[in-house]
Amino acid sequence: MGACLLLGAASPSPAPSPAAPHGPAAPQILSIWATPKVVHSGDLVQWTVRTSDDVTRVTAGIPNYEFALERRSAGRFWTAFRLPPNVPQMFKHEYKINVTAFGPGGHTTSSMSLRFE
Repeated sequence: MGACLLLGAASPSPAPSPAAPHGPAAPQILSIWATPKVVHSGDLVQWTVRTSDDVTRVTAGIPNYEFALERRSAGRFWTAFRLPPNVPQMFKHEYKINVTAFGPGGHTTSSMSLRFE
């Protein structure tokens, strides 16, 4: 494509600014950190979730079971728990953990995998 040069024409008007979004923006999950990556009976599990500063609540869980993470400061959420000893073999597999952040603009969900051996 070539450039177009108009002689004697008036300067073009600036393009209108895009309209401002209506209402607050959707919350964002920036990172999810989990340790250990592979868990065993009796392990201490820790999760840290970093979000946009407007997030007011974060939950994590699997279908039919979820819990809230503790809000440490704007955009930082954390939890720790110890797995019980002697967990039956039938519970030892890979889980998809859904992490949901809630804020004035709605909610967003991300996921992570947790392998239980």
